[in-house]
Amino acid sequence: MKKIIAVVMVLAMLFGCVACTSGKKHATDETYEIMANFSKLDDRGNIVVMVQDLGGVYEELYSQDGLVLKFIGSDDEIYDDKGNKMDVDKFNCGDSVKITYDGKLAKNNPKTIKVYKVTLIEAIGG
Repeated sequence: MKKIIAVVMVLAMLFGCVACTSGKKHATDETYEIMANFSKLDDRGNIVVMVQDLGGVYEELYSQDGLVLKFIGSDDEIYDDKGNKMDVDKFNCGDSVKITYDGKLAKNNPKTIKVYKVTLIEAIGG
């Protein structure tokens, strides 16, 4: 009887661990955030932003040609300032955005980062 209870307990714990982690999209990924200004969409439909050279990580991400954002996963995570999903075509040049990304800079030109989410912080109108 004790063996049956022990096996049931172990299975319950294993199932609980699997259930807790499988629903999270980025359960083990560390994320970073930066602020930038929307610039344009490139020829492939990727968002290009302008990052001000403020030192630190911003200095590494700065480029006169802009920083290209490539989304991780199949679904673009783009939100307005109220947390509602929005389409990228609603952005205007100069809009302030917060970018959540994996913290890595691709060593290619143009500079590129892999992004989890882009959130509109302030729209300039348009």
